[in-house]
Amino acid sequence: MSGSVGFLDHFTALEDPRQSWRVVYPLPEILLVFLCATLSGMGDFTEMSLWGRERLALLRRFLPLERGVPSHDALNDIVNGLDGEQFKACFTPWVETLRDDDPEIVAIDAKTSRRTHARAKGVGPCIGSIGNFKYRASYCDLRRIRMPQRKAPHIRGAILDQLLAGGEAKDAFGRDGLLDSLKKALAERSLNAEMDHHLRAGEPDGATNSRNGFGAKTVLTDSGKIELEIPRDRLA
Repeated sequence: MSGSVGFLDHFTALEDPRQSWRVVYPLPEILLVFLCATLSGMGDFTEMSLWGRERLALLRRFLPLERGVPSHDALNDIVNGLDGEQFKACFTPWVETLRDDDPEIVAIDAKTSRRTHARAKGVGPCIGSIGNFKYRASYCDLRRIRMPQRKAPHIRGAILDQLLAGGEAKDAFGRDGLLDSLKKALAERSLNAEMDHHLRAGEPDGATNSRNGFGAKTVLTDSGKIELEIPRDRLA
């Protein structure tokens, strides 16, 4: 193991609960991704997996990661399969080696420096646990720092994974990529909702009206042309 990841030596006593013949991702590689992503502020396993994939070349400078970074589901299953007390026994001495003799508490986000987190309710700015061991809170307390709080994403990582369907995030911005598909889907949904409202409202003269298929129309967006299916009614 490289000296650059010598901190993993503190975790050699941590037992891997998996059967050896079923191990695809070695435990040291899991810990490298998990710990580095967590201490970089990643808030869930989806973010950790994406963080690792984006920095795979960097991580491979320390460990092979021949099979790359595991999915968020695999990370979740492996990490939550670890023994919490064993992890604590490895984790705490490592963090203790990082402490200064007399460290000051350092707030590294404005919200914490204003003390707006709910400490009175027992809720600190660092969250994360294996079993009963709150590893992120422990890291913060032992290092005497306050990790930045991340705002909840507008779209959850799991939903983004489904939208990307295994593709690369960068491809979403290209022609006919995810963004164009979303624009088309949202525009067509809006048009269909407008048609439903129009039909429910009825015609001024009481005439019966209904849908009559779709018509094609090309619209120009900031990323190029998109073909839309425009709903039609019989009295249009």
